[in-house]
Amino acid sequence: MFDINKVAIVTVRQTLEPAFPDSPIKPSTFPDADGKGKYILYANNGGTDAVIDTHQSQANRIEPAFDNSGLIPDHVIKVGEDTVPLTHVGHRVADAAVRFSDRAEIVASALTAFAKGDSLPLAKLAPTTLVFGTWDSRTNSGATGVKVVRQFNSEIRATNVTEVPAAGQFVSSIPRPDDLTNTVLSEEGMLDCPYSSLSKKNPCAPGGVIVHGEIVRTATLNVRGAFAK
Repeated sequence: MFDINKVAIVTVRQTLEPAFPDSPIKPSTFPDADGKGKYILYANNGGTDAVIDTHQSQANRIEPAFDNSGLIPDHVIKVGEDTVPLTHVGHRVADAAVRFSDRAEIVASALTAFAKGDSLPLAKLAPTTLVFGTWDSRTNSGATGVKVVRQFNSEIRATNVTEVPAAGQFVSSIPRPDDLTNTVLSEEGMLDCPYSSLSKKNPCAPGGVIVHGEIVRTATLNVRGAFAK
């Protein structure tokens, strides 16, 4: 007999490839301690692997596919003259745009019911939140503190990669005025400026990675969590 209390994972493994062989691809970047954008690179099995796209980013890319599908309520958020589908805000029903809306109490009630073991109100209101998860963490501004564990996880990683540096040279289009300092010239865009991803003084974004191994998108569904309270 199948025991739902044991972890059950359904996995999809999809192999991807760059647009052109041996061409660099650009993984997601994240700021380091100095605020400089860096790739997530890590040693693995004698080589270097890279995170190309995180599970948070994958969820935010996939969720809008449900828009106008008839499978979910097509809720929208109106801010002034702008209208944004609920599936397009980064934190789903825990997003600040929802928490400060005129439906905040309804959302808070659904999240509170979920925390007590009743997923039905949240399923009726915003079912993709149950699939992709959320954390209503901003308790200092009225959030419930409820965390909905992500049931669907998808991420893209590459194996055996080489990081590619980037460099360039900006050349001013007009003659350099001799009576201005370099600081003023730079602020006005009139100073020649070399830049490199290796430079500490004038850094630029890194130039991507060349993948010598595989680029794999892995998707998993946590069946146990989907039925747990």
